[in-house]
Amino acid sequence: MVFTFKTKKGNYHSSSITWVVIPVIALLIAIGVSIYAAINQKKYQDYYDKVYKALVSGKSTVTLDDSKLAHQAALRCVYSTPELFTVDNLWYSTMNGKTTYRFEKNGYAQNYEYNLTRFNEAIDGIVAKAPKFGSDREAIKWIHDYIIEHYDYDYSLANGNALAMLDTGKGTCNGYTALFSALAGRFGIEYGVKTNQTHTWNVVKLGWKWYHVDVTWDDKGSEASYEYYLVEDAKIRTVPDHLTWEDTGVSLAQYENRRNLFFILSAMFFVLVTLFSGIPMVYAYFKK
Repeated sequence: MVFTFKTKKGNYHSSSITWVVIPVIALLIAIGVSIYAAINQKKYQDYYDKVYKALVSGKSTVTLDDSKLAHQAALRCVYSTPELFTVDNLWYSTMNGKTTYRFEKNGYAQNYEYNLTRFNEAIDGIVAKAPKFGSDREAIKWIHDYIIEHYDYDYSLANGNALAMLDTGKGTCNGYTALFSALAGRFGIEYGVKTNQTHTWNVVKLGWKWYHVDVTWDDKGSEASYEYYLVEDAKIRTVPDHLTWEDTGVSLAQYENRRNLFFILSAMFFVLVTLFSGIPMVYAYFKK
């Protein structure tokens, strides 16, 4: 399909209408997706805040909509927020379009503000020992090695959070994962947590890609191992206790990245198509 326009010199020039419609559609799609992502981001933040406020206020349950977005926010809050060291276990059940999350609290739930101050002081003390890093990769390795050097696995399975690990020097996989998360967050590293019925470990983002870091399994006692350090999905799925997992939810930063990436790609497509269609038409208008 073509359209014809009159040039400045009084001649008529024909051009394919496709090259006009495509860039406009691309731009409208980019705007629509950005708006949709922003709405989801706001919903996610609201769900996350509701769970967070329930936990710090001492509540043992919170009810959210039965949606994937709400579930991701709840899991992210409980498993990927290391300062919420008051929760040992999480259960949830769904009825009539609503999901109720129930939390098993530990002794740190009493006098939470005091314990939170102790937690932050301990993490700040560790951060103060760190050298200056030239990259996120260097920081991730330092955190990995520091935890293995200074902490041991808790075979009594009593210490399942970051503060318990800081207090006792021992922790379960939940403790290792939470402590890694706390330190990664201090260094501005984008991290996440994977969990299943038997195990918990971290993921970190380097560039555009996510990698698994299992500090618990890399702690061989005498020295740090790197068998489970910066491992891709395909490899980690071959390891017992890592065959399957539940993602503890995307972070707000990931929503930002998705939205921005799609908009940038669409904008680039809009510019390229405009160059190939708009410039020839402008040239035709003035010269033909």
